Amino acid sequence: MDIKVSVILTVYNTEKYLSECLDSILLQSLKEIELICIDDASQDNSLDVLKKYQKKDDRLQLYTMQENKGVSYCRNYGLKTAKGKYVIFLDSDDNFKLSMLQELYENAEKYNSDVVVCNSVKYDDLLDEHLYMKDSLRKDYLPQKKVFQYKDMPNHIFNFCKGWAWDKLYLRDFIIDNQLQFPDLRHTEDAVFVYKSLVLARRISVLDSILVVHRIRRKDSVSSSHDANVYDFKKAIGLLEDFLVQSNYYCELAKSFENWAVNLGIWFLNTLKTNENRKVIYQYLHEELFQKIDSQEILGKKADFFQPSDYRLYRWILSTPYSEKQLKKIRGYYLATRGLKSLKENGLLYWIKRSLNR
Repeated sequence: MDIKVSVILTVYNTEKYLSECLDSILLQSLKEIELICIDDASQDNSLDVLKKYQKKDDRLQLYTMQENKGVSYCRNYGLKTAKGKYVIFLDSDDNFKLSMLQELYENAEKYNSDVVVCNSVKYDDLLDEHLYMKDSLRKDYLPQKKVFQYKDMPNHIFNFCKGWAWDKLYLRDFIIDNQLQFPDLRHTEDAVFVYKSLVLARRISVLDSILVVHRIRRKDSVSSSHDANVYDFKKAIGLLEDFLVQSNYYCELAKSFENWAVNLGIWFLNTLKTNENRKVIYQYLHEELFQKIDSQEILGKKADFFQPSDYRLYRWILSTPYSEKQLKKIRGYYLATRGLKSLKENGLLYWIKRSLNR
């Protein structure tokens, strides 16, 4: 069988959600796939679930890590074994429309794409609600053409979609030819891989269909990966900046990159769980990152340079040293302007459930 798509699935302690995830992959309408599962030394019964599914479907390949290596290591490991024309990196607590791979594959073939980007929604496990994400795919930033590259939208190449890998199908030869790898980070590792790929890709296409339900705030989660790896987002920004500078892309893509860095810093600050970490990151944004961005004179940093809600927070953090009062003010404004809208409120929930065959 010629493998059309290699699905790389890293698994770590997702026993509760794993069967639903595996069903939504192995029951895909596109049958010419391989499912490469890497169990990253799970401490629950995830490995047993994987072994059960492996016995039922020989398209599932199972690899086990003897110690926890992290998602980047596992994805890179899986990529080495992949044989499909295309590759996609999925999360083991998400679930997928049963025609997802078929739709992505057909789009890639139609447009000869290096990368295909689709749309998605979030599922809040604590609230038991599907949430609309307006920034998952910013159609207003897209050029008026079916296939594009960064030169067609230099001011928005890092902003038209999010820097996660699970909503993107990649031509495997494109990954190999450009020697793309996930960096050795435990958090924000997707962004470095994804945004480098979007700069290097010569043919990007978009499939404006909701194909992924991404789970957030899992009920069984006992810790935040943000707080456990508090400096990884700083490293990710540095790695992407180094790539842009060394490859002579920075000046051309400065506006998009700096908007992304500011947006990421604000998001990261407001999603941390502990006051100690919030103080550390606030001070980093105030003293280093935002100061550095503000000192760049490539385009000037006026209000119309940044997204409106980001600009106000950027100026507040840039101009005011850390205090608990200032942090409360920022968090209050952030929550007021970034609240995710329940799909129950806009009538899309029934359509989402039906389209995902749930």
